Amino acid sequence: MTLAESLLDVVVAGIATLPIKQFTEDVAMQANYQFIDEIFHYPQLKRIIRGDYTTWDPKITTPPGLYYLTALYSKVFNVECTLENMRYFNYFGGVFLVAMVILIRLRTKEPGFTSAALFMNPLLSIFYSLYYTDVWASAVVVAAYAVVVWKPFNNYFLTSVISALISLISLTFRQTNIIWSIFLLAALIDSKAKDENLYKYKEGVGDLLAFIKTGLKNFAICIPYIAVGLAFVGFVYTNGGIALGDKENHILSPHLAQLCYCMTFIALFTMPLWISYSVFIEYLEDNFLNLTGLFFNAAWLPILFIMIQSFTIIHPFVLADNRHYTFYIVRNFIIRTDTSRYELLPFYHFSFYIVYKLFKENSNILPDKNNNHRRTAASPIMYCAYMFCTAAAVTLSPLFEPRYYILPYIFFRLFTRPTDTPLLAVSLLKEHNTKIRYVGEVLWLWFWTQAIYLVFLQFTFKWDDIPELQRVIW
Repeated sequence: MTLAESLLDVVVAGIATLPIKQFTEDVAMQANYQFIDEIFHYPQLKRIIRGDYTTWDPKITTPPGLYYLTALYSKVFNVECTLENMRYFNYFGGVFLVAMVILIRLRTKEPGFTSAALFMNPLLSIFYSLYYTDVWASAVVVAAYAVVVWKPFNNYFLTSVISALISLISLTFRQTNIIWSIFLLAALIDSKAKDENLYKYKEGVGDLLAFIKTGLKNFAICIPYIAVGLAFVGFVYTNGGIALGDKENHILSPHLAQLCYCMTFIALFTMPLWISYSVFIEYLEDNFLNLTGLFFNAAWLPILFIMIQSFTIIHPFVLADNRHYTFYIVRNFIIRTDTSRYELLPFYHFSFYIVYKLFKENSNILPDKNNNHRRTAASPIMYCAYMFCTAAAVTLSPLFEPRYYILPYIFFRLFTRPTDTPLLAVSLLKEHNTKIRYVGEVLWLWFWTQAIYLVFLQFTFKWDDIPELQRVIW
């Protein structure tokens, strides 16, 4: 990656923040009232700014990290605690997120992502303009990963201490970030194993054993993360559960179908990276036109069917609130008929295949300890760690909640790059394949982000018991 390419990425990312800033101003003007969860978050913030640290709204499920960080921002910069100003703080969180992505990109040779595309994540972008926890909860985790990638002072133990400390801070924004702390530790051990050339990069137990041996041999780098884990266990024990409030509506439940939803969202939003005529041919060949694929799918397809049949949860909250896209997705796709949930199985199957294919064949390139670069960012170990952490993050909640897919989407993009196969077998498309896909991804995500904002701003309706206009978000 040349200096000019890095500067271009920074400039494009900076430009990408400008329309979001305008949308944030439009939201402040047209929706100048507390919207959905803001009726809990904003009053809680005002109590903390007034110095009331003991009163807690029992409907709030997440820790107070966002409130304390916002209160610090308000006091240090003498910013009045208005709803508009506090929403702007989340916009600044988006700018911080893109800054962390730029840092990661600078450490990646031939990076397969652009910072602008990560910033315009359609699952996250609307929350740059609302006072929700999602932006900072995600940005702090990405900051911890940036530390893992950069390895300050070229010292693994110090890297572990700093990244684990940031991970601990991320838990004060959202409890499920404990899962991504496990992922960060896996990334650190994986990086150490690569530095020592222990991987054969073959699918099997050999690389897994090398990964385990590396973790045991360098156990000191695990200690800071173990401390974070113990602190989290202590919190859960003291609190009597993971959710801080409203525990009766947030009981852990096996919701395996949500992993299918997550993979489908990722495949949809990354379509410019993989779409081509040949990918569909390869999908058929890999899965149904060879013995290995047939044997694999003889087990995998029944598992998918069981995930859909026995582990689909239709939470009453989802069907009771038409201010969320999930209301419309569930009604029009999942429960439209008695069999409609099963009709989606081919789309789920294809989405899992796309995620696996890009991880396997299109990994980004990260430096080793000698600053040499190899295409090893997404080793088989990291693919397994990614799928495990994604499953743990999304399948234990009874709610169909696309916001849980934000970090799975971000890490997927940080680890993968566009396919080398052109859209069509045309010389111009072959020659500029990667650039075309980068531009296509930015435009595709901008289309979705703009659509989400326009729906929020233009599609309004009334509820009988709430005087303000209602709108639609994730």
